[in-house]
Amino acid sequence: MVREMIEVWTDGSCIGNPGPGGYAALIICGSFRTRITGSEPYTTNNRMELTAVIRGLEAADQAKPVTVFSDSTYALLGKWVTRTRKPRKVNQDLWLELIKVADKRSAPITWTKVKGHSGVANNLYVDRLAGKAARSHEV
Repeated sequence: MVREMIEVWTDGSCIGNPGPGGYAALIICGSFRTRITGSEPYTTNNRMELTAVIRGLEAADQAKPVTVFSDSTYALLGKWVTRTRKPRKVNQDLWLELIKVADKRSAPITWTKVKGHSGVANNLYVDRLAGKAARSHEV
């Protein structure tokens, strides 16, 4: 039996860095599509990138394999933890939350880096959503 694959496209945005920030995740499973957005009044781009991944994974069916697509090297290749398996110190709360969310999954996660602003439709879509969410807190 082949399990249906889920795509989770994510992006974070920040105005001023630090400043007002927003995140977005687009979840695709077959013909099903849903989006998740949110914002914070004062944050950083890296925090919004991590939050987008966390919220996307939380919303995706835990029993299906998922591929996370992001243009953020930090979120995808930050390695979550150091070589000694200790959580990173910067944004440690979010790294720990991401580890917890990922560890709860019964199906594998594949991490895929996409080039930002390169014409990839789903990446451009979440970029626009994250930017709009960040602007919702702009003064």
